[in-house]
Amino acid sequence: MDLDDAIHEAYATQHARIDELARVATKLSPMPNRQWRIVDAASINVIATFSISQLPGCSGVVVFHGVEVVSECRSRGLGGLLHRMRLDAARRFGAGLVQATTLQSNDAQNTIMRRHEWSLVTTFDNPRTGHRVCLWQLDLNPLVL
Repeated sequence: MDLDDAIHEAYATQHARIDELARVATKLSPMPNRQWRIVDAASINVIATFSISQLPGCSGVVVFHGVEVVSECRSRGLGGLLHRMRLDAARRFGAGLVQATTLQSNDAQNTIMRRHEWSLVTTFDNPRTGHRVCLWQLDLNPLVL
């Protein structure tokens, strides 16, 4: 299964719950550069955006980036639900490891990462933006000893 199909299937399994939390009927809308939007199906107003990409050189690693829930849809549980949807897409695609970065100041996203048992690999100062950044990873196929 390719990554686009995996994202569509993962969205389909969560569609009703996404609509409920967004408080509108939604649809998944692909954008250029591996970016996706969840939009209000009637008005096309953006509710959330995200990207999932393969790590160049290793098809078993996917990277979550460009994740955002618009301010008027926050604090409803939508961020956590969409996070689970992205993890489902990564698993359907066949990824073994997921990586992501967050701003250290983004308490909501960092809480979601901890709740889903991501490992904090390191933090660093991004010299291009001046932001303090957290690098996370999640093994989708942990060894059971």
